[in-house]
Amino acid sequence: MEYRVCRNNPALYNDLNGKISLLGLGTMRLPLRDAADQTSIDEEKAQEIFDYAYAHGVNYFDTAYPYHGGMSEKFCGKALAKYPRASYHLCLLYTSPSPRD
Repeated sequence: MEYRVCRNNPALYNDLNGKISLLGLGTMRLPLRDAADQTSIDEEKAQEIFDYAYAHGVNYFDTAYPYHGGMSEKFCGKALAKYPRASYHLCLLYTSPSPRD
């Protein structure tokens, strides 16, 4: 895995020395148990994806509240809990409401 160094990321907060993997894992499209229910994340398959990515050097994970009806963030917490918190970057995207026309 190739990494870039984020100079604005103090190493005090992690064991990565500011290194961020060039490839990240986004969680907008996790596998589902039921295609009709976007909240029905297939946790076993999704965990395999997380484990594979982590084992191959991915240390940047991306999620947002709207993904999978709010379930993506919760799943990311579960999936990454087995790894030391200082060993990965977790990006939580925030969408602000649009002004009404």
